[in-house]
Amino acid sequence: MIKSLFCQAQIKMTVHYEAFSKPSQEFITKKLYPTIISLGGVYNTWLDVELIPYGLSKTTWLNGPKTTCHNGEAECNENKLHSCAIRKLRFEDAFSYINCTMTNSHLPTGSSECGKTILGTDYKKVTFCAGSWEGDVLLAANGITASSLEPPLLTLPRILLGGHFTPHSFDAEEKDWVGLLCNKWKAGDANLPPLCDAKVAAF
Repeated sequence: MIKSLFCQAQIKMTVHYEAFSKPSQEFITKKLYPTIISLGGVYNTWLDVELIPYGLSKTTWLNGPKTTCHNGEAECNENKLHSCAIRKLRFEDAFSYINCTMTNSHLPTGSSECGKTILGTDYKKVTFCAGSWEGDVLLAANGITASSLEPPLLTLPRILLGGHFTPHSFDAEEKDWVGLLCNKWKAGDANLPPLCDAKVAAF
């Protein structure tokens, strides 16, 4: 609710990813999250981010959803934690937690340490959700969204701008990622954020 009231962003960005996908981790922790912080946080007026953890997983429905993840059961558990954080918490806190877990995914206790440090007692809401039927359903629901993508999802992360996939002009490997965002803001006659100051000369 807070997000819908206060985040009137010029560009809507949806990111489909997996918790243990290296390209997803690189994009979120080194490009997307730092950009959001530079813009003043998740409730800024330039970029509205939606995160969908599921990726290349597969879900079957037999007495409830059962999801098999691309990188194993541990990744499914992490994807459910991310899904539950997004559902149960303010998006600002959820995104901070997700960024931390993806930064520290190489550590056996990285997720729990991030939860305790960043979320405090709210981490119990996330773990309870992830360990229940609700976590299974939230992850499966992400899968329904992912299965509707055109073209079909084959590589990660999949980045949509305004609901559209633009693989040739905008992807996770684009070196001047901020420059492309600035170009789109400028084309939409938006007031440019300070991080675009050094990019204006290139337009």
